[in-house]
Amino acid sequence: MTELAAASDDARAATKGSSAPDPEPRLPIESAPMLSPVPVLHDDEQPDEVPAELRAQVQRGLGWSLVNSLVSRLFSVTIGLVMARLLVPQDYGVFAVGLVVLGVLQSANELGTSVAIVRWQGDARRPADTALTIAVGFSLILYALIFALAPYVSEALGAPEATALLRWLAVCVVIDGFTTIPVAMLGRAFLQKRRALIDFVGLIVSSAVSIALAASGHGPMSLVWGSVISSLAVAVLVYALTPYRPRPAFRRDDARELLRVGLPLGGTSLVFLCILNVDYVIVGRQLGADALGFYLLAFNLSMWPSNLLSLAVRRVAIPGFARLYDDPEALSRSFGRAFGALAGVGLLAAVVLGLLSASIISVLYGERWAPSADALSFLAVFGLCRVLIDLSYDLMVAMGRSARLLALQLTWFFLLIPAIVIGVHLDGIAGAGIAHVVVAGGAVLPAFLIALRHAGISLRPLLSALRRPLGATAVATAVVLVARGMTLPQFARLVLAGGLAFVAFAAIAVPFRELGRWWSQRRARAVSPT
Repeated sequence: MTELAAASDDARAATKGSSAPDPEPRLPIESAPMLSPVPVLHDDEQPDEVPAELRAQVQRGLGWSLVNSLVSRLFSVTIGLVMARLLVPQDYGVFAVGLVVLGVLQSANELGTSVAIVRWQGDARRPADTALTIAVGFSLILYALIFALAPYVSEALGAPEATALLRWLAVCVVIDGFTTIPVAMLGRAFLQKRRALIDFVGLIVSSAVSIALAASGHGPMSLVWGSVISSLAVAVLVYALTPYRPRPAFRRDDARELLRVGLPLGGTSLVFLCILNVDYVIVGRQLGADALGFYLLAFNLSMWPSNLLSLAVRRVAIPGFARLYDDPEALSRSFGRAFGALAGVGLLAAVVLGLLSASIISVLYGERWAPSADALSFLAVFGLCRVLIDLSYDLMVAMGRSARLLALQLTWFFLLIPAIVIGVHLDGIAGAGIAHVVVAGGAVLPAFLIALRHAGISLRPLLSALRRPLGATAVATAVVLVARGMTLPQFARLVLAGGLAFVAFAAIAVPFRELGRWWSQRRARAVSPT
């Protein structure tokens, strides 16, 4: 899939046990709390705070998930650079309309049953059959609706030429209905090695098809066909590699339990997807398809770092957090470590992307995409906020706080709409980025942390984990500002500033002594007799 398509997948992956790679993502879906991206043990911690079998499962799953995210992101970025030179901003803007609709449909097409399967206590094979029936049946209903309403939807979103694009892209919804439950079974079993293979094959197929069609002049439909054919290829692999192939069946008791758990979570997923796509609608209607294309590129760039690590973490997060639910102290420590690690990545990315936005856009995509830098400077900070909110979201899912989650998401949505309308009116696509930062950083993230505190999660480990990243961020910011002012060719200045920022940040933020101790402990356990 292309970088643009990958942006929409990350979004959907944030809200459900997502399936195949199609268009690039902008949502929250996957479920499985991580225990810690870097499982460092301190002297005052109990090494057995997490069951050994669970720790091993999560570490293996996280390792493969990180490899998956790294390879997929680097590949999609490379393909995105190619596509940016084959398509014009208006093509991206028209396809963005399709991504909005596709994201909404795929966040609702299985009614939250995939997350319910991931969280199911005991053998999940029998309820998986019922979940498949629900997902496929509702996906077909949604496809029929969007086929009939496509002309009106595309007109309402400010891109009447997107009618045929919407109808073909909606085929991915039906395919997703068939694959979402088998993918949930993969996630439930922490089989991230298989998931990595599936995602990579989908990425190769989507990229090859999209580039070939774009080069031959098919415009935004090249992205659509890449998504549809990739989804079909992924579906075949999913059914070949899943630990259990569900078959259509319907048991009323299972359906009632699946929907009891899934519908509230599906509702929060749908609201969150709307949060991450309402800006597309407003920018497109107020500024047109060209401006929407520039904004979409900036948004996707701002999500590179957070999606790279955050999506990998989320694929093992909810199952992991859920199994620590009965030990609030261990759960708080695990959440604090994860929060600190993700904050470190997000802070470094915000500094580099935010302060070097103009150079990054110019060097990577060319001067015709230069207006994207106006939004990227602010959206880079939103990327940091989003990765921290996503982790908090996953923890609340694992704790079963679906009603509180829905209230938080609705509050976010209703605060964001007027903020973006005002921001776009005052400062174009840059105003949309500012609106995201003000609402997410000033209201939503603090509200999530307060809700977790009321749910019994101690924030003390979190505050402790933030000391190093915050200090390192201050130093990295100073380094970038100095390097940015040097009289050098643009590419050389970008490489120098980014490289120095990374070195300065890592020297302060990464606990090398503790990492060495952790590695020594792992080697000692590996060679000790069983």
